Amino acid sequence: MTKCNIINCNNKMIAHKLCSKHLTRFKRYGDVNYVKIVRGENRTKHPLYHTYNNMKKRCMNPNSIDFINYGGRGIKIADKWLAPYGFKNFSDYVGDRPMGMSLDRIDNNGNYEPGNVRWATRIEQNSNQRMKKNNKTGYRGVYENGYSYIARVARIHIGSYKDIEKAAVAYDCGAIQIYGESAITNII
Repeated sequence: MTKCNIINCNNKMIAHKLCSKHLTRFKRYGDVNYVKIVRGENRTKHPLYHTYNNMKKRCMNPNSIDFINYGGRGIKIADKWLAPYGFKNFSDYVGDRPMGMSLDRIDNNGNYEPGNVRWATRIEQNSNQRMKKNNKTGYRGVYENGYSYIARVARIHIGSYKDIEKAAVAYDCGAIQIYGESAITNII
């Protein structure tokens, strides 16, 4: 009798080196390690599965409310995180979630892949955002207001400036004070 290739599974292999349980999980959910929600507790058996599943929804499900900002922009997930051992590969790479942190892409225009994900605080994530669509100045955190430019970091007014470059520098200084090393600054 040939056994299933999944670690700690002693069931008989039926196809694709998987037992019927793992083959069904792979066909239905795209992941042999799929874990159902425990009824009555409203949580998954593995603490990272909710994060993993939401990442997949954002990038792969056009019906997801967040798809337009992820999959709709071309953000993808590393193949090894979608393969038959995808969830295990993902959880092994990211490790346990530190308290008060969530998954963040270092380059927010890059994919969910090894080397581009980290656990980040809310403040770090707020700093790591793409430029707002309504920003017509071309500088992060700088907005035109009539005849002057306003520098703002995290809804904090830094100041008004006649010169756009001075406003950009003021934003950079404010961002570094608020976000520290993780601040994304303007290139001037």
